[in-house]
Amino acid sequence: MTANDLTEAEALSRVGYLARSLAHLRAGCPITELDEPHVHYAAPTQANVDNARHMNRHFKETP
Repeated sequence: MTANDLTEAEALSRVGYLARSLAHLRAGCPITELDEPHVHYAAPTQANVDNARHMNRHFKETP
């Protein structure tokens, strides 16, 4: 597994989903497969985690 500083709480949150999605796309997998139950995500790199945290800061919570 690729080393990153993703915390357990982040891994189970939107940050984790974004990081896994970025890793999946970077591995060359199609975006249309992201939410398929059979998808095996690539391990997020530190860059994926950093980018996911940055993206998450720009999301606004919806009531």
